[in-house]
Amino acid sequence: MSAFQTGPTAEDGGFPYEVRLRRPKPAIFPCHECRKTFQTQAELTAHGFSAHPKQIPRIAIDGVALASSGPPARVFAPIEPDRIRIQGTDSARIGEKEFLAPDILKAIANLGSGLHEIILRNAHDECRHRLRIHVANDQDLRVVDGALHRYLLDSKMTAADRTTFLKEAEHASTAGLYLEGIHQYLVGRIAKDALEDDSIGFDRYREEYNNAADTLSRFDRPVARVICALVRVHLNLVDQVAGMIPGSTTDAAARYFLNPGDPLPPSLPPDHGEAWDLERTLADRDTAQFLSWFHQPKENRELVLAAAMAAQDTFATGFDKEKATLVTAHLDSTNGLTPSTSQVLRRFRKHPQFANFVAHVEPPTPGAIKP
Repeated sequence: MSAFQTGPTAEDGGFPYEVRLRRPKPAIFPCHECRKTFQTQAELTAHGFSAHPKQIPRIAIDGVALASSGPPARVFAPIEPDRIRIQGTDSARIGEKEFLAPDILKAIANLGSGLHEIILRNAHDECRHRLRIHVANDQDLRVVDGALHRYLLDSKMTAADRTTFLKEAEHASTAGLYLEGIHQYLVGRIAKDALEDDSIGFDRYREEYNNAADTLSRFDRPVARVICALVRVHLNLVDQVAGMIPGSTTDAAARYFLNPGDPLPPSLPPDHGEAWDLERTLADRDTAQFLSWFHQPKENRELVLAAAMAAQDTFATGFDKEKATLVTAHLDSTNGLTPSTSQVLRRFRKHPQFANFVAHVEPPTPGAIKP
């Protein structure tokens, strides 16, 4: 976190659980003044404010500078004054009101939901910024959740149900972003369920899944957390799922891949209440089948093995097939590795998520492989 990010940020939503979808990228944000590079825009902004102060009015929120052109900057929680930094500013016009420098931070912090124009001035320059603030109230969030339960969670999610859901929930104006995230996930789920083979490609649903997870990570609500967990389980980001919803099926699945030494197959998670119900109804077809393996009693090892073997052919995407392949290899390995199973595992030795899993499953010496 940069020196400017002193409160909850747009990235983490200010919530106690960690939600990260994309892996860290290399340092690709260059400073055009001194040619230093940084891993995030926030770090570059903090560097620019401190190392290269300028006379033009500037503003940063959560360490990210607001642009004076392009689409409005988006903030997803109430803004505290210590999350804001201004530079080179003597006065400002916010909406229809004028403010002098000492009062600008408090005025911005008091802004409510909606689109706001902020004009920063000094004796020489003037910069205009647009800021869209999203602060959902609890009543509107409950409206969206209620419509989701009425029209989608108790049905097969027909086109008519989705239309009715959107129409009922769209008047919950402050929860528009929450509704958008749920709808993005549903669109992605429909696209993923329509996949028939690898030749179709993943782009039809991966973008919607990524967008949904990025959007819903800002809401600490059961539906949002379950969708984020489902997306991460599907994308094999199991290290980001473990502990996210303790006792849920997604948590059990993630911990299985992180701790393959635990008894197999995992038994029914202790919390088979709201989270479990949401997982079963919100998951796409293949993810629901994968999670069903973790609903089986421990003695049903052969049932899970048969389902995992069949799923290697029926699952539509490489992400799902990877998990099915590894579960099959692990279950097979309890009776000793065959050469063919060992060959399968070798493909995953350098996998960013499953390397530790393979290291546990593979025998320490070739002599442990049965003929």
